Amino acid sequence: MGQNALWMRLRDIAWETYEPDTSVASKFPKLLQDIASRKSKRAMKACHELWQILCSATLHPATVAVLPILDEILLICTPEIADEIESIMQSSRTLADESAPWHIEVLQYFSAR
Repeated sequence: MGQNALWMRLRDIAWETYEPDTSVASKFPKLLQDIASRKSKRAMKACHELWQILCSATLHPATVAVLPILDEILLICTPEIADEIESIMQSSRTLADESAPWHIEVLQYFSAR
């Protein structure tokens, strides 16, 4: 966990390096902030949207940057949101098949977790 606030650290991540479509890349900080929020409905909606981006078809490259943040959010969220985060993580682990460099990074992340 870093010293700076979550929103500051999210702002510092170069999301466009993981997603060339800036309309998608710009969603990651907001979605992660919403998941970390104390507003359950907002967090649930953000979890669902994040899952759709990261895991709906193939494993999204941004998964590499998102997983450590989700682990951090797990420490502060409600059990209901924790279940959703674990679902995102499980889907990410299942989709990581070593077919791309970020898949290997995701597998390494889970191995070290």
